[in-house]
Amino acid sequence: MLARVVPRLLGAAVGGELADRLPPQRVTAALSAVQGLLMASIIVSSQHRQVWSIFVAVALSQLLGATGRPALLALLPRLVVEHELTRANALVSAVMSSSTVVAPALSVPLLALFGRPEVLIAIDVASFAVAALLFASLPAGGRARGGQLRGALAGVRVVWADGHLRSLAGAYLGGSLAVTAASAVLVVAAAERFGGADRVGALYAAVGSGGLLASAAAMRHGSVRVMRSTLVAGALAEIVLLAILTLSRGLLTAMVCVAASAAAGALYQVWGATELQLRASPEVLGRASAALVGAQYTGMILGALAATVLVPLIGWDHALFTACCVGLGAVAATATGTLRETAAQPVV
Repeated sequence: MLARVVPRLLGAAVGGELADRLPPQRVTAALSAVQGLLMASIIVSSQHRQVWSIFVAVALSQLLGATGRPALLALLPRLVVEHELTRANALVSAVMSSSTVVAPALSVPLLALFGRPEVLIAIDVASFAVAALLFASLPAGGRARGGQLRGALAGVRVVWADGHLRSLAGAYLGGSLAVTAASAVLVVAAAERFGGADRVGALYAAVGSGGLLASAAAMRHGSVRVMRSTLVAGALAEIVLLAILTLSRGLLTAMVCVAASAAAGALYQVWGATELQLRASPEVLGRASAALVGAQYTGMILGALAATVLVPLIGWDHALFTACCVGLGAVAATATGTLRETAAQPVV
């Protein structure tokens, strides 16, 4: 988990700078193409039994994927009119959530059919190639106007100065901390309490289904402006429901907890992305996005560390409950302070 997450933190910072300096659709197209090449290299490494190069390719792919996240957030306001931003963000969230459900469901029969994991990796390579072509085909759009917000930390300053975005950053940090800790212990939890390690697939499917249903519900509305308290409430619900998971004794109850948690997380993240795109000026939107994504990846690192250190000492349930308490503290620490009302920015 740490090997997957740590490179993302650096990638987010680099991606914010790139998204503000270059057309974000070109950035995402180039990154998708390189990720496809890295996935193709895994096939070659597998055939030559070079395990070390597979780890390198995976780490670099995680780095590039994180680099593209701020560019994707900065891209949507260039393509979508203001009152459709929430629907566009919900669509992106739905696609990401559906991958949690669809990918595992497809991989099992495909692996049984072809008998070689390289075939699945080849499909992954093809998906990156298609993504690169689609991003490259998007119109260049307007360039962000220059201004006084310079430097790599400009996005952090913008997020910290705005009460909504500051609370959203705390929600990202606290929520991802709890969610990552939960992901790290799900296999152990399923083996000890929910009927066997093979039941973990049902839990992951519940996570994907909850996020997908919530994203689909958010797509029914146009641009929704929300209060800071709504973002905070969504993050609190996401974390508290995972804490309740530690008390669950049956698989069905556990599935309800993780599905409801994923739904709450998807809703506040969709609404929070819309708030970010409307409140941050175009010249710094990429770096502001990187600040929020960086908070999310920091939470992931802390969650992975918590699971790694605490599970052997106090068990998966106490470890997850402790991580949830720390996550709640992060949300609470950023939930107060002065609100700076910001008018919606024009779409560039």
